Amino acid sequence: MTKELRPGERKEYFFAEKDVWTIARKVADERRKRELAPMIKVLEQISKVEGDKKDKKVKAFTEQIADIKKLANNADKSIETMIKAEESWFFGAIIKMLK
Repeated sequence: MTKELRPGERKEYFFAEKDVWTIARKVADERRKRELAPMIKVLEQISKVEGDKKDKKVKAFTEQIADIKKLANNADKSIETMIKAEESWFFGAIIKMLK
């Protein structure tokens, strides 16, 4: 969103971004900062919890946390790639992946 001041007027005029790709990148970046980054931080802390490694419940818990952490890190890398990428490259890569 941009703000524009017009000469001779006291009002402020606001204009929304017209490029959908720019909007999508901004939304993805904000979601990443607000939702994904804190989750990864908590998963890091949880993965450091110690317990009896012979206990089935502790072993299952650590494996599940490791899997969730791996998924979250992959999502973070994907979002980072999307934010840095150009529109044509990103959609081309997704189409190749789906084939």
